[in-house]
Amino acid sequence: MNLYFVLSCQADEKIIEELKKYGNVILVYPHPNLHEAVSCHADMQLAKIDNKVLVYAKGINQRTLDALYDTGIELIEGGTQLLPKYPGNIAYNVLKVGRNIYHNTKYTDCIVRKVFTDKGYDFVNVRQGYAGCSSIYVKNFILTTDKGIEKKAKEMGDRCFWFNGDDIILKGYDHGFIGGCSGFIEDLGLLLTGSLEYHKEGRLVKEFLLEQGVNILELKNDLLEDIGGIQIYKL
Repeated sequence: MNLYFVLSCQADEKIIEELKKYGNVILVYPHPNLHEAVSCHADMQLAKIDNKVLVYAKGINQRTLDALYDTGIELIEGGTQLLPKYPGNIAYNVLKVGRNIYHNTKYTDCIVRKVFTDKGYDFVNVRQGYAGCSSIYVKNFILTTDKGIEKKAKEMGDRCFWFNGDDIILKGYDHGFIGGCSGFIEDLGLLLTGSLEYHKEGRLVKEFLLEQGVNILELKNDLLEDIGGIQIYKL
């Protein structure tokens, strides 16, 4: 088994070095069309379909693309050219929850939609365009900092735990989101870019996760920082 961790090249070196203990690290380099603060974010440029397939944004940095090619993951070019401002930057930022794909479907990349649909997934429309950044699917529930996602999840019968994400850092913005500072794989558990000890509702989140039998792997002893998420591929 090989694990590949795909994340921003601007992530703290401590996080990158910690991830190297468990597998291979692939860095996402700046996309020329994205705002500087999120230009290296994986969840803005890559839509993970499953462990073996992903859809990447047009114009992705060649260094990132070359590193992904070397893994053996099937890479499919998306149809949407990213733009600096919302909603032009959300085409690939989807949230996969079981067989449901949450996104503001008005702006979902056409290739992402086709690949998921062909594989039997259903799209669930939400107002939140940054669905993949705002939330993460952990084991059998959604962990989210977005009230709209929480509301829709209840309507769909998907389990959801909401908490206030105002303490999550995202340089250049008021705050970040939980999906942007985490990754999940059963083998390791929930990976976090910082520690819940520094979050005002961290204790509640930690208690809930432990009650669900989810292991927590804090990659750095500091505030949680939105780096565009950690995509994990198991090959």
